[in-house]
Amino acid sequence: MQLDRKPFFQDLGRFGDAPALIVADTGETLSYLDLAARVDARKSDLGTTRKLVFIEAHNDIGSIVDYLACLQGGHVVYLLEDLSSPKVQELVDFYKPNIVIDGQRSVRTVNEAPTVLHP
Repeated sequence: MQLDRKPFFQDLGRFGDAPALIVADTGETLSYLDLAARVDARKSDLGTTRKLVFIEAHNDIGSIVDYLACLQGGHVVYLLEDLSSPKVQELVDFYKPNIVIDGQRSVRTVNEAPTVLHP
């Protein structure tokens, strides 16, 4: 028996209507099909060229969608807690990410130059 070695995030839709996420505060449930659709839509905002992406991540659906879209797109991701922190701004200045996604889920291009990334 051969197992499918594809990472789970590459084919979220294969899990169908099963619950993927449940929001604790509201009870909102998002199926894998719905999650896959949101991830596919978000991927188009990030482009197809591999990039360094900084994400201000929280315990919410938008952060998870952004993270999965980056993984599916082959982007290198750095998760951050708070973009307004001086320490985080030092990281942004030092690493010069191509894209920064803030806590409101806005995508901002910071650096259009190609970034040398690990394989």
